[in-house]
Amino acid sequence: MLQAILYVGHGSRMKEGNEQFIHFIHRLMEQNDAPIQQYAFLEKAAPTFLQSFQRCVEKGASVVTVVPIFLFSAGHVKNDLRSLIEEAKLAYPHVVILCSEPIGPDERVVNILVERLQEKGALLYGNKNDLDTRILLVGRGSSDKEQQADFLKVVLLFLERCPFFTVDYCFLAKAEPNFHEGLKLALKRKEKNVFVIPYLLFTGVLVKRMEAAIKQIRGQTEKNIVLTDCLGYHPNIIQIVNDRLKVAKEISYAELSVNA
Repeated sequence: MLQAILYVGHGSRMKEGNEQFIHFIHRLMEQNDAPIQQYAFLEKAAPTFLQSFQRCVEKGASVVTVVPIFLFSAGHVKNDLRSLIEEAKLAYPHVVILCSEPIGPDERVVNILVERLQEKGALLYGNKNDLDTRILLVGRGSSDKEQQADFLKVVLLFLERCPFFTVDYCFLAKAEPNFHEGLKLALKRKEKNVFVIPYLLFTGVLVKRMEAAIKQIRGQTEKNIVLTDCLGYHPNIIQIVNDRLKVAKEISYAELSVNA
């Protein structure tokens, strides 16, 4: 069986965000020995999922493992990607298609959050400065209840890691509280410092909107508002994705053996 890996990202209208994804995928490809490796975007960028899947088949792949580079299993993974996989199964019935889990709640992602705070001057030692700091963790947002629950698991993991911080959370879309409400509430609290962490993989339109909103509100408050970098395609993310890929292969090989 000739193996292929197809890495799938969301896609962005911003060239910078897509370039970050592609650079990350090249790093992943270097760590995997599958003879065929391709990447694709769900929307707003090329190549599309079906275009890249076709390339895998043209190169001789008999087994394609789809790897969703998403933080959570929300609508894009459950609906859009699943629909595309079913379409590929109909078009190429002779090809076995596997799919790994998305990144999900993981302590290694929380460690990235800590790094992002340290980069912007948060001390993280539980001293007076930290006690005068409020964290606003901002998720992408989804109407999917499972995704919302997974994001709350991340918030709890962060609180376990940094119990001396006061932590609020909000969402950029499709869930409450929204970002503007979350930011206003954080600024009403007693803490002088407000660190805003975008729980996103890459720089894109949503981050630019956050930057604009924070810039506008800075002139209306004496609070120190700091926007950290996104999670980015950190080595921890590479490790997690490879772990998810390994589990998907192990489960699927076991199933194939049973059905052989």
